[in-house]
Amino acid sequence: MTRAAVATLATAATAIALPASAHALALSVTTGSPQDVAATQATLRATVSVSALGGNVVWQYGTTTRYGTTSTAVATGLLGVNQTLTLTVTGLAPNTAYHVRAVATSGLSTAYGRDVSFTTASSGSGSGSGDGSGETSDPAPSTPGAGSTSTPSLPTVSTVTSTIISGTTGSGSGTSGSPSSSSSGKATTPDADGTPSADDGATVAPGVATATVTPSLGKTLGVAAVQGTVTATSPSGAPLDLGAAKIVPTGTVIDARAGTAELKTALDRRGATQTGRFWGAVFEVRQSASAHGMVALVLRGGDFSHCKTTNKAVARAAASKTKHKRKTTKKKPPRSLWGSDNHGRFQTRGRGSVATVRGTKWLTQDTCAGTLTRVAAGAVAVRDLRRHRTVVVARGHQYLARMTP
Repeated sequence: MTRAAVATLATAATAIALPASAHALALSVTTGSPQDVAATQATLRATVSVSALGGNVVWQYGTTTRYGTTSTAVATGLLGVNQTLTLTVTGLAPNTAYHVRAVATSGLSTAYGRDVSFTTASSGSGSGSGDGSGETSDPAPSTPGAGSTSTPSLPTVSTVTSTIISGTTGSGSGTSGSPSSSSSGKATTPDADGTPSADDGATVAPGVATATVTPSLGKTLGVAAVQGTVTATSPSGAPLDLGAAKIVPTGTVIDARAGTAELKTALDRRGATQTGRFWGAVFEVRQSASAHGMVALVLRGGDFSHCKTTNKAVARAAASKTKHKRKTTKKKPPRSLWGSDNHGRFQTRGRGSVATVRGTKWLTQDTCAGTLTRVAAGAVAVRDLRRHRTVVVARGHQYLARMTP
């Protein structure tokens, strides 16, 4: 056989094999029936097939098909077919029917398993029951707000552990919150001066909590609590339920002083989106349809009434009065907002400056002196509103846009 003939046969064999290979690399996930169901805990299961990119699996669970609680993320192997993953959650209510589904992400792709129901055992008994086949509904994402109009109470604290039965081993731990919280019940811990910690404490992989919602450019955005307690108020002043990922109008005010919020916004009208996480302050979310996807987070609240006047005589009098007084505690800044994204188009606006991020983790802090921007990762372009200049602040540095000369 000639070399040309051998090459032709090899090319044909490759062409025949490609469809099967492509099918094997498709992202898919199946929700398994929970095992070891007891009064307050259950082992959740999922079978997943991922591409060479690898991925993560989380379980959404709750007492209705609105779910309301998202588990910690479990990493899959880099490449594998039918990997079985398990996750044990505790803190469930005894003798209660639950719904659960697995959600897998890999790169920009997301797959949803079907809804599975199970019932926890009565208090003091050994085990509860699953639903047999374990699959009772379509794999498509449920619409936020679907199902029961009133949601029974969910577990307030739940510890989780995870293992992968086949494929690469991974582990994780976290806590699950109430309907208005998420996978981690730990509140945001402030630093000694009252500034929120740079670590939001969330354990769910970025983008997973808001995977089920689709925002509209300049009109709506998706929001979900991924740690602690997060509340929201519509532009009209009505409270919004964040028991699960929700679509809210632009102009919504979010209170993330005791938790972390994940935002999902549209970048264009073709379906491109971005996600970011924010914690430590109250802020309003704005987006114009003509701003090329840019989202502005405007800090709200905070008491600046104690800030001294710039009148020199009054300032000297105040200085003389407190000259011999020793401060025992450092005043808490009126408001401090941390943000984290991955090369998204987000701005944070304080009293004295506007910070435009470049894929980073950063702090925007309003004080009497001005607006401080501190960068923990990446870089931020800070527009000083009083001095009318832009300063690029790199990792490990900060910039104070002063309110007065």
